[in-house]
Amino acid sequence: MKSNSYKILIEASKLLMPGNDGVKRYVVELLKLYSKLTEQPDNQFIIDLYLYGKIMPLAEAHELIFRESETKGIAGFVEIWAQKIKQTIPFWLLKWYRKSFAKLYNAIVRGIWWLQYLRRAEHAKRYLLDSYDLVHFPLHITHYPFKHIKTNYLTTVHDLTPILFPQFHDRQTPKHYWRTFRFIEKYNSHVLAVSKSTALDFRKQHPKIDKKRVHVVYESADNQLFTPINNASKEEKIRTKYRLPKGEYILCLSTIEPRKNLLNTIKAFLLFLKENPQTNMHLVIAGKYGWKSDQLFENKELISDKIVFTGFVEDVHLPYLYSQARVLSFVSHYEGFGLPILEAMSCGTPVIYGNNSSQKEIAGLAGYPANSNDVNAISAQMKKACFDDNLYAKKVELSLQRASEFSWGKTAKKTLKLYAEIIVAD
Repeated sequence: MKSNSYKILIEASKLLMPGNDGVKRYVVELLKLYSKLTEQPDNQFIIDLYLYGKIMPLAEAHELIFRESETKGIAGFVEIWAQKIKQTIPFWLLKWYRKSFAKLYNAIVRGIWWLQYLRRAEHAKRYLLDSYDLVHFPLHITHYPFKHIKTNYLTTVHDLTPILFPQFHDRQTPKHYWRTFRFIEKYNSHVLAVSKSTALDFRKQHPKIDKKRVHVVYESADNQLFTPINNASKEEKIRTKYRLPKGEYILCLSTIEPRKNLLNTIKAFLLFLKENPQTNMHLVIAGKYGWKSDQLFENKELISDKIVFTGFVEDVHLPYLYSQARVLSFVSHYEGFGLPILEAMSCGTPVIYGNNSSQKEIAGLAGYPANSNDVNAISAQMKKACFDDNLYAKKVELSLQRASEFSWGKTAKKTLKLYAEIIVAD
């Protein structure tokens, strides 16, 4: 360790939360690379993790970082079984389920997490927190215990949907965002945006924040996990597990919620079937049921035997679903980065994407852009992706080429470099 070392604290309580969303992947992948980089002879960083008030050296957190994605303990156990119930109950019971058990479960789990967080936060000694050169918040709502601590702060902003599209969230999410913004403003925190689009949106919404304090470091996809796969025996098992159709399919991958625009995607696919009755193409929708997903199952006009809902898909199985899909349809209304876009392209699968926000920045010429509000435009791109083989072959090549430009190694090194720059500058 060099004498001019930097002492970093990362608020990593997300590691202990159930589930495995995009933010948790971001935290896990960063810490995996940090574990390797801090073992190098020229390492300048001492990194500790803040876990609900408990401070743990990065070197001692190996099990937390490298274990399977699901959280152990009662909350993790309940989360796993809650998702299993959602995947297996008939759709007509889904509304009843969400109104009774799901809301009660979410309230109880949130209460447990926050009580634990606040209790342990009181035990965190201020002199210990003050000793860090920089505190990084990979998740923007976890700043509470650090109020009044004098140090450098860096807050990752993954997207601005809570204020740009509040209708896509529950009532609490926009409130959390504004609390975070007030913290950023009051304590002069630097901001790490995961795309140029997100950085631009942040600057537009908060023009009083110094532009020099808003930085861009791209996320990435796990390039060891997400690669083109052709394994017939393994594929058959996965097809059976998730009830995938034989032959080609268009894949959708996301939590089933309004922002992901699955309603227009399904309408576009049904129009695609109507205009191309000879096709045997299916639409596979993979992902857990999220907020306001009931409308997709209550409208009989949206039901088709060529639409398959798989429910939650394990990370290790995602590359198989991507690789066997003709195309990924990810026509979201807004994305801060759009990780499934990059994951699919890493598997050699082109993407039909929403021509907005960061999606066009990440996919670009490698994909098929469509207006997320235009069902006809989405359907037209489905037709182009499924029937224009020459163009499709070019898109496959461009997808692999574009995906190769991203890596978690680059993300980790640039983020560590940013830590040093902030500390030296401030």
